[in-house]
Amino acid sequence: MRFTRKRILSGIIAALILVGASSASYQAGADAGHDAAYTEGYQSGETAGRDSGYQEGLAVNYDKGYAEGKSAGYSEGTESGRTAGYAEGLSAGKDAGYELGYAVGVTDGKASVKSSSTTTSASNTASTSKAAQTTEDTKTVTVYVTKTGEKYHRDGCQYLRKSQIAISLSNAKSQGYTACSKCSPPR
Repeated sequence: MRFTRKRILSGIIAALILVGASSASYQAGADAGHDAAYTEGYQSGETAGRDSGYQEGLAVNYDKGYAEGKSAGYSEGTESGRTAGYAEGLSAGKDAGYELGYAVGVTDGKASVKSSSTTTSASNTASTSKAAQTTEDTKTVTVYVTKTGEKYHRDGCQYLRKSQIAISLSNAKSQGYTACSKCSPPR
């Protein structure tokens, strides 16, 4: 076979065209592969970063919020319990003291009446003195009324939470107030 110049040139041209076409295909494939890899890497990195940041933020802020909420709730509960316990304890203590004092007073009064009943005049004097003392006591005994209520109360009664106005027992009675059935103030 004889190679002619024309044939050799045709072969070289054909080879150059093939190389040029391959080079363009190679570049297009490389560009497409690069773009696909870039997009996939970007999306994977974004997802991983968002998930990691979320978990870290959740852990830090959850613990912080929990600690603040616990502290606030504990403080408020302690103060509320202390206030309620004090009011109930004060009222119960006064009630118990009043009942005990009343019982001792009745016993002492009966003993006094028995010992002084030997003479009628002594008894009459004691009765007059007792009546005067009772009237004097109602003027000095302090009870409490509210702005809107119709009852008078002992200090510490649960009904005195919104308003508490001090007044003498005799003034309370003369203004038409009656005794509270819950706290049993002096009558």
